[in-house]
Amino acid sequence: MAAEVTLIDFRDCRLLTVHFDLNRNFSPGPEVQLNTNLVLSHVFFDDEQGKPCLRLFLKLSLQGESAPLSAEVELGGLFGVSQKPENATDAAKLAEINCAAILFPYLRETVADLTRRAGLAPLHLPPINFVEFYKQNHPG
Repeated sequence: MAAEVTLIDFRDCRLLTVHFDLNRNFSPGPEVQLNTNLVLSHVFFDDEQGKPCLRLFLKLSLQGESAPLSAEVELGGLFGVSQKPENATDAAKLAEINCAAILFPYLRETVADLTRRAGLAPLHLPPINFVEFYKQNHPG
């Protein structure tokens, strides 16, 4: 018998925090490095009607001594789910693969707009394969 499919309802996306600094001593060159770090966290809960929901947080840090900027951006997403996964592994996969893939384009758009509004060329983060990202963060 096939496992029951969990349906996802994307309800909301919010920009939670932004910390942005321009490097006023920046000079373009071949050694420019911008390090990125993406951290995901999630929590399942029941809404007012007792229906299962998922809150997902994506926190991106951008930094580097020779980089033109440093930034930290945190986005939160709210998802309704047809059922909460029965075990922690399935719950983490649902949040950190499926829901993260839905929310990440909004984070990419925020970073691109933020850098453009600061007078820089828009910084377009590369797409992420969240299946591989999950495997890296949850070995075994």
